Amino acid sequence: MINQIKRCKSDKFGKAKAEGKYRGRRVNALLHQDIRDQLSLGRSYSEIQQKLGCSRAKVVN
Repeated sequence: MINQIKRCKSDKFGKAKAEGKYRGRRVNALLHQDIRDQLSLGRSYSEIQQKLGCSRAKVVN
């Protein structure tokens, strides 16, 4: 049942992407630049995460 739902969603997203109606989530370029700047200053992942209010995964990736 769950696989069927996932497949249906995947088909719908694939169709929408092909038609140019779905582009996915936009990249937050400003946040990524802030993270790079903080990393270059030698700040820890935890400090960056707390200061910018984003997840640790966002900082690491």
